[in-house]
Amino acid sequence: MKHLFWMVEGVLAGRCGPCCQPWDPGELKENGIGAVVSLSDDAGDTEALANAGIAHLHRPITRNVPPLEQDVVLASQTIREALTWVMEMEDAQTPVLVHCALGNDRTGLLMAAYLMAMGAAPVHAVSQVRSLREQAFTAEGWDQLVYDVLYSMQNESN
Repeated sequence: MKHLFWMVEGVLAGRCGPCCQPWDPGELKENGIGAVVSLSDDAGDTEALANAGIAHLHRPITRNVPPLEQDVVLASQTIREALTWVMEMEDAQTPVLVHCALGNDRTGLLMAAYLMAMGAAPVHAVSQVRSLREQAFTAEGWDQLVYDVLYSMQNESN
């Protein structure tokens, strides 16, 4: 499917948002997507997602460039909440598509948090996301924000 990339095949995929490249919820469903996490202000057509039988979680994360000091705390809270939902979808064997506007920084952050929850160290999780999506974390200040969020999550779980 065009614009879609799998972090973990059949479990977690990423994509730019419908504001960047329009999507067809029916086509998403036909291609195995059963849930969508929207991390941008634009969640797309939520009614069309529901009509296609796609579960939806809309939790926007700020797109400040560079990020502000308080963005670490807010992003950490949002990512924790979204990650919990992704894990619930995984338990239900429902593949999840995560998106922000471009599918780079906020999308990559949730993907890295997922990999970390699966046992990857923060540096390895970021590296894996970047190997799949080389433009991830390239917005000014986001290379540091992702580590700040992941390390704060790691410290809370220890």
